[in-house]
Amino acid sequence: SGELSPISKYQQILHNGPEGWVKWGARLAFKPAALALTAVTSLLPARQAMDANGLPKASIDSTQRFVLESAVKDQAIEFLNNFPPGEDRIGTIEELMRTSDYTNREVCEILLGYLVSQGMAVKQGDVVKLAEPNKKVAPVTELDEALVKLMSTETRLSGEMARLTREVASADVEVRAAMKLGNKLVVSITI
Repeated sequence: SGELSPISKYQQILHNGPEGWVKWGARLAFKPAALALTAVTSLLPARQAMDANGLPKASIDSTQRFVLESAVKDQAIEFLNNFPPGEDRIGTIEELMRTSDYTNREVCEILLGYLVSQGMAVKQGDVVKLAEPNKKVAPVTELDEALVKLMSTETRLSGEMARLTREVASADVEVRAAMKLGNKLVVSITI
């Protein structure tokens, strides 16, 4: 479908669950004050606001951004189908981004939010769990949370190890250079 949705819709679903978006929409739709204001303003003559150039201003806030539902659906399904199998389908948003080579967090959150809304992913706390393609996702278990903590620790320690390895290599080069310089000094003093 060619329906537009606010970008925040899927981010709210991801962080608050699918019920959060439905409740938010229902609260807005059924508030008597909102209905009364809508009814009254619809009876008033439309007064077009003009911008600095004398052109009519857009009725949508310029900071409000939208996504095309069909594009989100297609990209989210592709994201899910191309994701590695097994324990890589569980992790924090950052870990899932790293595994999938996504660099834009906002886009990744939108895709994950769509998957949560369709029952193809679930988020509990910081843990996001993706379903296998064409299947519903199982709830996040304590074992899943422990696995994510273990994987996060492994990633952090791997980064630390790489940093320390670089430092050792740099120190080794400096020591070898100092020894070479020291040998030249000893030779020149003895001659």
